[in-house]
Amino acid sequence: MGSAAAGLLVSCATRWRYRLLTVSAENNDLGNKAAAVLSLVDVINVIIIKKSVEWWNTLHQPASIMKGAIDISMLIPLLINMLGMYILYLALLFAWTRIEILRQESKKQWVKEVLTGAPV
Repeated sequence: MGSAAAGLLVSCATRWRYRLLTVSAENNDLGNKAAAVLSLVDVINVIIIKKSVEWWNTLHQPASIMKGAIDISMLIPLLINMLGMYILYLALLFAWTRIEILRQESKKQWVKEVLTGAPV
């Protein structure tokens, strides 16, 4: 697995843990603060994982894509799939962010206008 794919998986896992933490907290501010701390821990975790691959290089295959060791018949579908996963991740991230903003602001007038499509 390349570092880009590993980064994407870690990013998805972080988002799920963040969401579960904010939803499970009874106090919304407390849940948001705990999720912020979790995000900082996950950033440090990503750095540790990246460096561990460099330190213990006998356990991991060297990068195939950047060194040209992968055949072009496999490289093109791999790059297309990676691009597709990034686009899917960003689309879901933006949709989920919009939903979360609407959920947190659900009592306000502008949200009612957005959801009904007309001024209330």
